[in-house]
Amino acid sequence: MLWMVVESMALQLFLVVAQNLKKPRVLAKEMLIVLTGLKPAIDCFRVCSGQEMEDHHAIEVSTELAITKFSEMVAESIPGCSRRMT
Repeated sequence: MLWMVVESMALQLFLVVAQNLKKPRVLAKEMLIVLTGLKPAIDCFRVCSGQEMEDHHAIEVSTELAITKFSEMVAESIPGCSRRMT
């Protein structure tokens, strides 16, 4: 299970680096959010509050939320379910 959580965080860190490469301060803050496990909650807040994408972002906030949730599902949920079934 630990490997699945690490894999999910690695995918989220890759997304954060790709999204914020041009702004090192924002990149450091976003990486800290991922490492504390608050990324899905922060993304949800950003989408619900209607926050717009910034100039340095490559993708919109709602797309980032969808990619984050997809990476969690692929890296944690699906392997966790299949492991319990065996």
